[in-house]
Amino acid sequence: MNIEVVDIKDRGNKVKERIVLKALSNLDIGYYIVFLTTKTGENSFSSTPKNIFWFPDKDINEGDLVVLYTKSGKNSIKDNKSGNRTHFFYWGLTPPVFENKNKIAVVIESSGWT
Repeated sequence: MNIEVVDIKDRGNKVKERIVLKALSNLDIGYYIVFLTTKTGENSFSSTPKNIFWFPDKDINEGDLVVLYTKSGKNSIKDNKSGNRTHFFYWGLTPPVFENKNKIAVVIESSGWT
């Protein structure tokens, strides 16, 4: 997969809660889906996804950050001093969903589907 989860920031904060992802290569973020689930063990999670978010089609460059806020908002882009960009997306959930440390975000690449 060409994107990695960096962190889930400000868990439980309805204004700031967000997932931070980093592009490991140039990609179309529209091939990626995030869902909420529960961690069931050290390296396992529930196979029952909740609150699925499918990113819209958008080209992202290697090194760019993708920030998915759990709140509602308007998608935007910010140029960083490093020369990369941060792309902001909004899930539209209320209330915040990651207040429990066992709640996790799973990212799936869906480059081929019918």
